Amino acid sequence: MYSKIKIFISLLIEKMVYGLFFPWFYIMNKNRTGQKQQVFLLSRLDLIGDVLMTTPAIRAIKEQYPDSKIVLLINKSCADIVMENPFIDAVFYYSWPWPSRISKNHFSSIDIPGYYRLFKQLRKINANTFIEFRGDIRMIFLFGFLLGIPRRISSLRTGGRSFLTDYVVYDKNKHELERALSLLQPIYVSVTKKRPEIYYSASHVKFADDLLNNKFSDIHTQYAIIAPFSGKEVKEWVPKRWAEMADYLFEKYKLRSFIVGSRNDMEASANILHFANHGLINITGHTTLKQLSILMSRSKLVLGVDSGSLHLASCFDIPIIALFGPTHQNEFRPYSPFAKIVDLHICSCNKDKHDSCLKPKNGCAFCMNEITCNHLFEVIDDIAKEHHYFASANV
Repeated sequence: MYSKIKIFISLLIEKMVYGLFFPWFYIMNKNRTGQKQQVFLLSRLDLIGDVLMTTPAIRAIKEQYPDSKIVLLINKSCADIVMENPFIDAVFYYSWPWPSRISKNHFSSIDIPGYYRLFKQLRKINANTFIEFRGDIRMIFLFGFLLGIPRRISSLRTGGRSFLTDYVVYDKNKHELERALSLLQPIYVSVTKKRPEIYYSASHVKFADDLLNNKFSDIHTQYAIIAPFSGKEVKEWVPKRWAEMADYLFEKYKLRSFIVGSRNDMEASANILHFANHGLINITGHTTLKQLSILMSRSKLVLGVDSGSLHLASCFDIPIIALFGPTHQNEFRPYSPFAKIVDLHICSCNKDKHDSCLKPKNGCAFCMNEITCNHLFEVIDDIAKEHHYFASANV
């Protein structure tokens, strides 16, 4: 009953806001300059993994409308993901405050000047179709409706039907990548490739070559990549066990392991390195996303938790082992046929919010702590049998 009342109140407020701002929308829409070219404004003010999972939709739109102009609106932190992408014509950045996990970080008066400058820039592109991939009513309103864009498409994850011309129902049972592709239905775009993708330049390739030359006597040395960090600590595993995994890979399969992460993870990675006997090389904080993607594309195995790093790995045909517990794997698993998921399905907390654990153990979520090294050893051995390229190194 409470939920129905809440929905009714939300719809009522939404209608009131629509009525209040409709004259503005009418003026913005009426004053638009005519143009024949199709211009898409695609909004994904979200995290790295979410942007990666939107790349198949971007490709599909460009393939269906090759003469169109595609403009992307993302957070600055995701810039590396979309650079060199041949299907994107222009990118705008906005430091959106709401997705941030910093306490009390809300939209305030100090954000208005930045929004106003961006508003004027976006107005000039004269977009005629707006697609908001996050399904956030605030972004639908600010970047679609207020800009006066004629066609506005999104999901109803947080509402916003009054501000949209086309919408799809938000399906929690679908993977995030599939949800992004479902938003293409109103514009009749067919999808031929459903894998995340990233593009890089010769300079990124050179970085990988130089690093491997520096770390190994033979550039063709086989290695794995361990990505133990996530934007939320509740998704992470016991540090000592990552060291045990690196030792296992080296002792049984002669695979050295790179431990990777951002600059914010450097202290935590040093702690993992402390537990390792051999075979673990720490490059945390020393690679960009593009540089890391090159290293991943050449690796024999990537291990990690629910994070943008594993979505990056899913761009390539490499084995992936992903540890899941406090999040829904059906929504956020690496979208790759080469991914193996380790999930004991014992989480009793709110998987929708996945902010904290009610009964943490060993410094991590209970459901993650219960995943043992033996669980991963079995998966690694299965992969070794399936992919003989590193099983041959067995001693």
